[in-house]
Amino acid sequence: MVAFRWGNQNLSLPNSANFLKTEMNDFLNTGDRSFVVKIKRAKESVQGSGLNEQEFMGEFKKIYEEVLQQPLKPLLENKEGWKQFSNMKSGKKGTITNQANIDFIDDQKIENLTDAKVLTRLKGAGALEFAKEGKVELPPFPFEETFPKSEFSFETAKSVEKFIDDDVRLRVNAQGDGWNLAFKKENARQDAHIEIVYPPIDEGKIMAEKADYILETTGQNATFKPKSSQLKVGTEVIEHSFTLYDKDLKKIGSLFKGTVLTPMKLVDDKFERDGEGEQITTKIGGEGLESELAFLTALSDLKRTPEMADEDIILLGEQYYHYKQPSGTLNNVVLDLLSESKGFVRANQELFLRILKPYLDEPTAVFTGKILANIKTRQKQKDTFRATALSTKTKDAKYSKTRYAENKENPKERITPEEYKALPIQERKKYKLVSKPLTQDEIMELTEEAFKHKETGETISENAYQALSNEDKKNYKTNLQVLETTEGVAGANMRGMETYGGQEYKYDSINSHNAEELFANAFVECQIYVINNGEYNLNPFRRGAGNRSLSKEINKLKRNVRRLKKIFG
Repeated sequence: MVAFRWGNQNLSLPNSANFLKTEMNDFLNTGDRSFVVKIKRAKESVQGSGLNEQEFMGEFKKIYEEVLQQPLKPLLENKEGWKQFSNMKSGKKGTITNQANIDFIDDQKIENLTDAKVLTRLKGAGALEFAKEGKVELPPFPFEETFPKSEFSFETAKSVEKFIDDDVRLRVNAQGDGWNLAFKKENARQDAHIEIVYPPIDEGKIMAEKADYILETTGQNATFKPKSSQLKVGTEVIEHSFTLYDKDLKKIGSLFKGTVLTPMKLVDDKFERDGEGEQITTKIGGEGLESELAFLTALSDLKRTPEMADEDIILLGEQYYHYKQPSGTLNNVVLDLLSESKGFVRANQELFLRILKPYLDEPTAVFTGKILANIKTRQKQKDTFRATALSTKTKDAKYSKTRYAENKENPKERITPEEYKALPIQERKKYKLVSKPLTQDEIMELTEEAFKHKETGETISENAYQALSNEDKKNYKTNLQVLETTEGVAGANMRGMETYGGQEYKYDSINSHNAEELFANAFVECQIYVINNGEYNLNPFRRGAGNRSLSKEINKLKRNVRRLKKIFG
């Protein structure tokens, strides 16, 4: 036991430990300087006895350590700014408890008042903990954990309408002998054969989950700024088998056969067969008298009388025709592929998620994916630049290389292309560039270093690049630009090496004999976009950010803790 003076009292430790603990807590709250004076005089009262002084400081330090281990929450609950920290506004619900902050403060002790991360959270600027180079970078949002794909559904009418739709139309081709599957925006009600919003989750739910994540991570109730922009992030061609319904196969079998036009003449106010003319069968995309469009226009011609309409007569130019339209045939077909489209999405969820994941995991932005998918029926290998250049290697070769620049007045004076580029613009006018066809060796040499790795700078050949997967190709950039000119067309087209080679996908003419096979072995070209629906603002300096009232109180408490630490630490 050690005795000492405390103000006007005589106290001893450990007997007075509880009283002194209360005194120390009062000091933390008020910062009353008299506490520091009392400690100083208490130390002086035991000086002269080394043993007593050492025991005194040891006992007092125990009290200090107990005080620092006390919960922080009771010290803050009555402070100004506590309501702002422990509650938040929630639209129609008014004010609700900020449970993330309550859970956070429940884990804190008084000693944590010197922890920078804790302080920023208490001051309403928890996002500053994640600030890097002037930007707030929160940990990735755990999208796949929050929204497991096993819960994705396209089954309800509401989800089908919002997340997936199809508009696969067939038109009679120009030859009139089959159907054309090529997508045409002007004939469709959407932007592709199949439109998919992926994942099939309402952006409002994603927005709410990300708001909760930001709150749990930073303690801040961030404001949301709506946006509406899109970015193309990739193109994928996927092989898929579509099964056609019998009703659609029946439609495909009802190919428009053309309108039969029989020449007629007017004799004594009656129409008779004109023996001099020949029968004509119109075609979709036909020309002249064989044009189905010209026939349809003639049906509504103002020169057509009621008598002509009664007898199925039209006038084309100066010639009358009797028309007979084929029964039970169609000139356009809309296929029902909605169920098949849902199967296509389910089969390729892993691919879509992998491409969209960096955006879905973005913690402060609400991204959704949009996939525009067009069905094609034929795969064709495009020629590489090497193959194209070698096949045109003649004296009038399509591909040439600038060899030198020669003086216009003295052609014998030549400089290199590099020297030409280094000249001032005015000086360049004295020279003209001279190009000559690429030799076979030059073509081979150029294409051996056609691509460069974006990070390492390693070069690879055109053939090696073509052998890479689409994902790996993204790591390379073209190392060679090709300037192409077209005869009779002004200007030139600059092409990178990535535009040569690879696959391209086309449409076959579809008929009742090949429809099932073509759709069963289809290629779906998917243009993949991300839609930015809005972002959360975590700028700690924005208007209304931070908790100034609680910050002032915390700064006082922190200062008092440091004063105690200076004495006992």
